[in-house]
Amino acid sequence: MTSKNKYYRHSKISEAKFRHLLRLFAMDLTATDVTQLRSLSVRSVNAV
Repeated sequence: MTSKNKYYRHSKISEAKFRHLLRLFAMDLTATDVTQLRSLSVRSVNAV
């Protein structure tokens, strides 16, 4: 059984979304901005 995301164990988001999320954080965006750009919940973004 392969995991959905090799970087973040037990993740509910895909690996591609996770990598894009990291890029957005590297650009120094806030969690609120990231949730609006990637259509993720604030709880999942804050968990990362």
